[in-house]
Amino acid sequence: TFSSTAVTWIFSTKSKETESLSMNYASGVLVACAVMFIRVSVVAALFNVQVLMWLLIPCLLMAVSAGGYAYYIIKTKTPKADMINESIQLGNPLDLMNAAFFGLQYIAITLAVYFANIYFGAKGLFISGIISGFADVDAINISASKLSLIQISPTMAAMVILFAVISNTLFKIGECYIKGTRELFRQVVIGLILSIVIAGISILFIYINQTT
Repeated sequence: TFSSTAVTWIFSTKSKETESLSMNYASGVLVACAVMFIRVSVVAALFNVQVLMWLLIPCLLMAVSAGGYAYYIIKTKTPKADMINESIQLGNPLDLMNAAFFGLQYIAITLAVYFANIYFGAKGLFISGIISGFADVDAINISASKLSLIQISPTMAAMVILFAVISNTLFKIGECYIKGTRELFRQVVIGLILSIVIAGISILFIYINQTT
């Protein structure tokens, strides 16, 4: 499994080890986030196309926003290849330990979402989405999309997933602040702030449309 959260952690750490490559690592974090936004819509589509209908435009806009700023950094702010003495260390965000952790996380989140909906209703689902989003979006995405077939509405599932996207994006920004250079943090905030706004507006739009 590809983890954009793990990529953010690794690249943030590496930026302090090689500060001259902070811009390169910042663009890498933003590209990973853009891929994650696209993956959110793809995963939802695998389980319920009706959920995808509410997520497609927000996810595309968020991906274009993050990816577009990453492209801008690469073109205008990163040092030329012949000026770089250090090599970029990618780390290993793809491994069996990560896949095993995701499996356990998915089971825990599925149970949490199921019981949160039973005992706390919509409020419990939103809280589950926000908390689970700190670690990963895929697990809550799969759980909410599958539950939208039998237990909750597609609009509710879409809002839960978008709440998870917001919390996960904020968590990544926190990773950059704690582990990365100030320059990496600043560029990632600039690159992701619009995505957070897009997700927030989309939640409001979905909520208004489901209550009218």
